[in-house]
Amino acid sequence: MFTRINWVHTLLGLAICTTAFFIFIFFIVPVFENIYNFFGRYFISERFGGGGQLENQGVVALALKAVFFTGVSAFGAFWLSSKLFPEAHEKSVVMVFSIVVIIWAGSLSYIAIAAGEVMLPIVIFVVSASPPVCVAYLKLQGEIL
Repeated sequence: MFTRINWVHTLLGLAICTTAFFIFIFFIVPVFENIYNFFGRYFISERFGGGGQLENQGVVALALKAVFFTGVSAFGAFWLSSKLFPEAHEKSVVMVFSIVVIIWAGSLSYIAIAAGEVMLPIVIFVVSASPPVCVAYLKLQGEIL
């Protein structure tokens, strides 16, 4: 069935999608992470002994939280864009969103390389670019939303 595509909706959907993703990453995710840490105190066995597992989280736990929240932020950005602008060309929005995320992660990696780090660029790409690009791929294939 033919669906109507409006180029204004496509441009606005792209702007909303990328802006919402970065708003989710920089403003909404820290709030949810603090709520997660606050309520996590009740489920950690060392709560009355100092809560060492919560205050001193391991690198793997932090990386998994970052991967989860980054993927959920991308999903939320695509959902918001598709609900606000249903006549947007979804594949264009997804491709440009992926390019913007890869440029963002690439610039962070370049800064890390310039600072002399070795493993940090790999971690930056795995944690910050992989989940949104995977969500974008699923959106491109039509498997989500």
